[in-house]
Amino acid sequence: MEYTLSDLAKVTGAKRRTLQLWAEAGVILTDDVHSGTGTYRRYSQQEAAIACLMVPFARLQMSIGALVRMSTSIRQILTEDDSGQFRWTDIEHSISGSAMSYLLVSTWEDGTAVTLFVPDPDASVSSVCARIGSYALEHEDKPGAVSLSLLVNTHLKALR
Repeated sequence: MEYTLSDLAKVTGAKRRTLQLWAEAGVILTDDVHSGTGTYRRYSQQEAAIACLMVPFARLQMSIGALVRMSTSIRQILTEDDSGQFRWTDIEHSISGSAMSYLLVSTWEDGTAVTLFVPDPDASVSSVCARIGSYALEHEDKPGAVSLSLLVNTHLKALR
């Protein structure tokens, strides 16, 4: 499935100009289709998902550079996990609501770390919270560290 800029604005709630700036900066990647003097951008479903996940971070007034680092990291973890398996299936399950997943992000002065956490469906709330908390603690010693967890399902439900 492909999305136009207007489609992305609808599903993300972001302004068209914001999405254009993100595309120019590399926060989201486009499949440009040229026609005449203008450029008509098309976005894959994966890039639409990344745009949806970037909106809450942009609302926190994170810099474009931080958004680029995060989206690049998200793109990498969606492409492959440690065993070389594609993770897009986890995102599809989040979009459909058939499974929960969390985006865990730590950012600091000169770096960013991102992981996708998909808890076992039978996991207790306390074990899920413990895993999220332990991830945040991994980066607490970095200068200016901020760690956030994002329930992916909440931000991707517009892609259903």
